[in-house]
Amino acid sequence: VYVPVQAPAQPTPKELKEKTVAATAKKLKCTSFCLMALGAIGVVSALFHGFGAREGAEKIYLHETHGAKVGDTVSREEFALYDSIKALSFFGFIFSALMFGIGKCGMKLAWRQKTQMARRLTCKSRIATVVLVIVGLVLTHYAHEMHKTVSHIKKEHKTNAPTTTYAEPVSMNDAYPFYKDDEDMCNSEYSDQETCDANDACSWCECAAVPSACHSLDTASALPAPTFICDKAAKIQKEKEEAERALAAARKIYKDDEEMCNDQYSDEDSCDANNACSWCACSAVPSACHSLDTASALPAPTFICDK
Repeated sequence: VYVPVQAPAQPTPKELKEKTVAATAKKLKCTSFCLMALGAIGVVSALFHGFGAREGAEKIYLHETHGAKVGDTVSREEFALYDSIKALSFFGFIFSALMFGIGKCGMKLAWRQKTQMARRLTCKSRIATVVLVIVGLVLTHYAHEMHKTVSHIKKEHKTNAPTTTYAEPVSMNDAYPFYKDDEDMCNSEYSDQETCDANDACSWCECAAVPSACHSLDTASALPAPTFICDKAAKIQKEKEEAERALAAARKIYKDDEEMCNDQYSDEDSCDANNACSWCACSAVPSACHSLDTASALPAPTFICDK
């Protein structure tokens, strides 16, 4: 027996329209929610960077100059960075707020689905989109200005940064002939750090440009830091400061006799030829001629006076 199969009923135009509207509304909700989320994040970020513009500008400046900032003064470039961050934060806030507003309009349109309201919200969204594009162009301009400022800071710091030039490795005796005797004792006898530092008159000095070696304390104090890193540098500096203080105090008390000896005699023989003067050797400060009163007031063994 043949039973005829009834064809499925075709959806009416109204049903097709409602189905299309529902699918479009679902997509619109998703897009609007994303715009609102991005807008909210942008608003919070703009407020955060706007209120922290001073610290942000200083952080960028210190990063690009590798910490080369003197005192609390604000340079012109750092102020330009601050100004750019404030402007970017302000227009970023407007941009994000507009994005949030467009998303909110889309969400209302998806929920209510009324023709008259749809027209109004669509008009508002178009105006907001035009403003959004204009604000985006302003943001691009300030971002470009900030990039130029950062590039200028890099270039200026690279130009003004001190450059270290390394000479060819030479003998320390040739480079520092003033302390040749002590240098011969330290540099020639000790080839490792342990034996070098065991002698109180010697210091082990590390260097990347020339081989690390053992040097006398006088030579170690004359070597430029940070090219040379000598392990007794702190001790040398402390002894130098103490010697300078003691010498200044003694000279202040015995000023007249000190001027006669120190100003007139620059070598040991001529100094000792005068009975009122004594030659005082010192490793912390240059050896010199002093009056007997000054020589007796100088602390031993930092100063070794022959009278």
